Amino acid sequence: MNNSMPILNVENLSFKVGKKTILDRINLKVLPGKTVGVVGHNGAGKTTLFQLILGFRFASQGTIEIFSKSYLAPEARCNLGYIPERPYFSTELTLKETLLYYGGIQGLCREKILSTADQLLSRLKLSHAIDQKLKTFSKGMLQKTLLIQALLHDPKLLILDEPMSGLDPDSRNEIRTFFHEWKDQGKSILHASHAIDDIENLSDEVLALEQGKITYSGPIQDWRHK
Repeated sequence: MNNSMPILNVENLSFKVGKKTILDRINLKVLPGKTVGVVGHNGAGKTTLFQLILGFRFASQGTIEIFSKSYLAPEARCNLGYIPERPYFSTELTLKETLLYYGGIQGLCREKILSTADQLLSRLKLSHAIDQKLKTFSKGMLQKTLLIQALLHDPKLLILDEPMSGLDPDSRNEIRTFFHEWKDQGKSILHASHAIDDIENLSDEVLALEQGKITYSGPIQDWRHK
């Protein structure tokens, strides 16, 4: 993998609803093996930025590229994994049924899903719950389930919206450690968090937003001194 080629390149991105500007000329690069933390108060535009990158909404202007291809191209989208702030699972399904469902949506065969899931379940200490219904899961277990479903197709970039919201300290540390291992493989993370500790522990760079505008973009070390 060319470490100088951005996995994600966002240029001059704006989004408007009627006459209201939600995001105003946002520029962002995420390089292989790097993590960018997005910070800002509620309403700053963090989730909207993620929704645009994921194709859930469409920009008023600007470009989004993944490995120099349009973010809407199938070969670009297969490089994205997404974890929303809140899980939207059917809690009547078992963990195995859930992973088979989401892996199938991603076009994976049953054997591939189960093989990859087995490795991830073992790493995240969730193998024992494979046949349990999600309605019996703790918040930490549900968050791990979100993470596993996002990784089944081996994406190069994880997009995380408040990935550790509501987790106990042990679960936070476990998932943080996993994210650092993920980066060590040359893969990347774009995440938003209100927890400064998470931003400082995970991020190489910071993008700070206020009312849809960039107030800071650069290394975490410089942001700490602001």
